[in-house]
Amino acid sequence: MHLPEAHKRWSGNAFVAGLLLLFLASLLRLGGFEEAFLAWDQSYLISDAIETARLHPPLAGIKSSVGVYQTAVISYLAALPWILVPRVIAIKWFFSVLDLIAVAVLYRAVRGVFGYRAAVFSTLLYVTNPWVVEFVRWIWYQALTTTWATLAFSFLLMVVSRKQRKGLYLALGLVSATFMGTVHIAGL
Repeated sequence: MHLPEAHKRWSGNAFVAGLLLLFLASLLRLGGFEEAFLAWDQSYLISDAIETARLHPPLAGIKSSVGVYQTAVISYLAALPWILVPRVIAIKWFFSVLDLIAVAVLYRAVRGVFGYRAAVFSTLLYVTNPWVVEFVRWIWYQALTTTWATLAFSFLLMVVSRKQRKGLYLALGLVSATFMGTVHIAGL
């Protein structure tokens, strides 16, 4: 089956636009780590990640600004890269790569429901959002809130747009929403 030339051009443009957005997101998220903030909250999280990697996981995180203890989920996630490369930069890269996955899933989901232009515009807004760019570089309890929120929204949007694998997208959306709520009290 042959596609009309105009459709082929739009498909090619959509693919190139998606790659360019991922490239821009990579530059913004994987660069400038020397500028990333590191203080008490971050050192506490790194300490918990190290203890988790040593198979002594904490049962709770630090107290939030409203006096409620955070969950230790972010410590468990931070332990994954620490096991492979026991350096702080590995955790920062891991958080950034998780957000790059969110960028790709967002683009695919919006493109499937609203089309190429909406996907480019919405993904560009997320990719260049200064708050997201700055805080996804941090090793911080709140760092992955936007990442998990974007993944949850995107996977749940895919449930609407896809005819196949709705169960998979629903499960991924609900898992992402759960992580969003357990990573930080603000996400809940």
